[in-house]
Amino acid sequence: MAKTVKHQRRIVILTACAVTASLLSLGGSNAYAEPTPSPSTDQIVMQNGPAQIADMEVQLANLRTQREQAFIKAQQATEDYQIAVDDLEAAKKNLSNTQEATVKAREGAEAARKELMQVVTAVYRDNSVSLAALAPYLEENGLDNVQRRQVFQERFGSQAQQKLQKYQASQAVVRVLEKQANTEVANREKAAAEVNKQRKLAQAAAKNVDSEVKRLAEEREDLIARLAAIRQRSIEEERRHQEQLEREADERAEKQAQARLREQEEKNRQAAEAKAKRDAEIEAARKRDEEKRQQAAREEQARKDREAKAAEERARQEQEKAQRDRSEAQRRRAAEAKAKADREKRAAEERRRAEAQREKEQQEAADRRAAERRERERKEAERRAREEAERKRAREESERESQKEADSNASAPAASGAQGAIRWARSKIGIPYVWGGDDDSGYDCSGLTQGAWGSQGVRLPHSSRRQYNSGRKIPIDAAKPGDLLFWSYSGGASGIYHVAIYTGGGRMVEAPVPGENVHETSVRYRRIMPYAVRVN
Repeated sequence: MAKTVKHQRRIVILTACAVTASLLSLGGSNAYAEPTPSPSTDQIVMQNGPAQIADMEVQLANLRTQREQAFIKAQQATEDYQIAVDDLEAAKKNLSNTQEATVKAREGAEAARKELMQVVTAVYRDNSVSLAALAPYLEENGLDNVQRRQVFQERFGSQAQQKLQKYQASQAVVRVLEKQANTEVANREKAAAEVNKQRKLAQAAAKNVDSEVKRLAEEREDLIARLAAIRQRSIEEERRHQEQLEREADERAEKQAQARLREQEEKNRQAAEAKAKRDAEIEAARKRDEEKRQQAAREEQARKDREAKAAEERARQEQEKAQRDRSEAQRRRAAEAKAKADREKRAAEERRRAEAQREKEQQEAADRRAAERRERERKEAERRAREEAERKRAREESERESQKEADSNASAPAASGAQGAIRWARSKIGIPYVWGGDDDSGYDCSGLTQGAWGSQGVRLPHSSRRQYNSGRKIPIDAAKPGDLLFWSYSGGASGIYHVAIYTGGGRMVEAPVPGENVHETSVRYRRIMPYAVRVN
């Protein structure tokens, strides 16, 4: 840049010389003409001064920007180096921990081996069993085979088998830790190489920034000197003037940044106030619901107390009645003793009539049961026909709702896969609620949402509480079609008991409760969680 300015100055000087030479040549053709005074170099420079000043001040601003960028690059290189150093320290720590664990595991394996050898040696002394017979079982998979385990137990006993299993398990731990240690050694070496690489880059960046800053400072001083000459003042005065301009530029930039920050803070404050207001409304609703629940509980307890008191009164009355009945029974027994002969005489006739009556009643009961069975079969057929018609109507209604939903959500499209999940859920409308259900024979709430998103390749647990932690939390007023809605008896995640899939427009598809079928309905906000969950 300095070379360009010097080149421009040389052009100005050469132009001035050319003009002077032309004037001299013209003067040679007329010896008596008065010579026209030629402008000096300084005069030519002063005539072009304003344009040169503006150009030089732009160059000064560019130099300052280049200086800032050079520092930023150096800082970035230093930060990369620091990150590499941190990674190396972490790799060293992991390796050290694994090595310590490996040493302890080897000690444990050696202790298990000694325990095993003590048991086997005792068996060998008592039963003259060859120690060579133990060798096949000390291999890595020595007891994987059922027959081998049985033979080992017969030869050395169950205690030896337990010791051998303990030894093999400890050996397996050692092998895993050794493999992990080898991996972490490689990680440490890789991290060390990265540190060396980043160190070199940081050093090179520091060196470059030094030379770059020095070069930029020289160009800046050259420009300041030339500006001082044009403005006809000292270099120190020009330097102070440029520093003042830079301070003013910094102040303007800072004010602009502060204004942007205040604007963002105001937006954040307004958003926080809005969120706090929403949270307060939800909490107030929850408290109202809780108060209603407590009032209902108090009323229920009062009802139970009344019923208990009534039961006590009934028991007292029944006891009095029982006493009266006993007295009456005694009186009847005395009377029956007198009429016993008459009853025995009439007994045969009564038994005959009773048998005939019993046969008649049995026949009538059989006839009634047959009629009732036919009536139940008729009603069951009608019920199935109604349910099939209802499912058909619901499917047609769902298709119409799907088309309406697709049109109404054109300005706010659902997340990828959400419409597919909603279509799948709507296709199950009319299927009954079944506890733990997850197929077309019946669904529960989380089984329905699990199947809906499973049809789109998203795996969800079969639990409404765990589904609440299976995606991103979205404020309920920002829910989109496909998001999951939750209800909690306590207002917290631990109290979640129901989940549904949001279809948009204030509606949802759910498997509600036993005795009802899967359906699409308006969102219920009583006990609803303040956040929906977006699972994709």
